[in-house]
Amino acid sequence: MMLTRRMMIKAAGTAAAIAPIGVGAHGRSAALIVYDSRIPLSRLLASGSGDAIDIAPQHGRLWRDLRSSSPQGRVVGVTRWSDYVVVRGCLEARGKRVRAEVLRGDLIHWEMA
Repeated sequence: MMLTRRMMIKAAGTAAAIAPIGVGAHGRSAALIVYDSRIPLSRLLASGSGDAIDIAPQHGRLWRDLRSSSPQGRVVGVTRWSDYVVVRGCLEARGKRVRAEVLRGDLIHWEMA
């Protein structure tokens, strides 16, 4: 996918809108980051992080990477709503609870702990 000026402006606007719950700060201190490599803002959250799961290929793997993980701390992500519902269910089965949700357009920034 080629990044266009329009996509970058849209991503910057979304980042500014969800800044109150701190994409950058939460991303760096989270035990696990869940991101979608098809979405520029989501890739930005995961850049430079150690423990991260890209959900783009997970549909074909039946979410195996996420089901086999057991994060010990906060989990944050920027995903589409449909992917968030799957991730949230998987993490709730491991005892995590939703701490924050911010829906902006077709993306949701969320945090679970």
